[in-house]
Amino acid sequence: MSFEATKCYGDEALILEDHAKLIKSLIETRRNSSKFLIYGSLLRNPISYSPIQIIQLQDYGSRYYEVRDPEVLSSAWKSNDGASGLYLINYNSDDKSISLDLKFSDLGLQSGTKYGIYKVLSGGYQNITQASNNFSITKSITPVTAEFFEFIKLPIYSNFNGQTTNFDTYLDIRS
Repeated sequence: MSFEATKCYGDEALILEDHAKLIKSLIETRRNSSKFLIYGSLLRNPISYSPIQIIQLQDYGSRYYEVRDPEVLSSAWKSNDGASGLYLINYNSDDKSISLDLKFSDLGLQSGTKYGIYKVLSGGYQNITQASNNFSITKSITPVTAEFFEFIKLPIYSNFNGQTTNFDTYLDIRS
């Protein structure tokens, strides 16, 4: 086998494997978050601080040009039932980090109300953090992966201690 053929098949095999993993992750995330990504609406993109990568491309006319793209793609979504979520995609073959400034008004959330931020999984949810106002978050995304995070209003429950009932206590019923 020639050097060119070895190089071509070796590199392309790895690239195709990464593409297949990403497509699988995109399909699974779309299925698990269909109320947002299929039936919902795209909101204003959150302010993100993801390193920009520059890709050199060549068109059929042998002209070269540069494409500048963030290493992690992000978008905010709202479902028809009023829930909000965040979609993150790392299309690279190594871990990437993204920092986001999330504004409750841009996400359609009520400022001062406590929300749980949950990673949507195929079998349920994983608790990530909580917030009640605008906040910043830094998240590391695994290679060739799409992840969706849902903002869920935390319910209030009463807590009776024998003398008083405290109606200001929040209970995260999903953890």
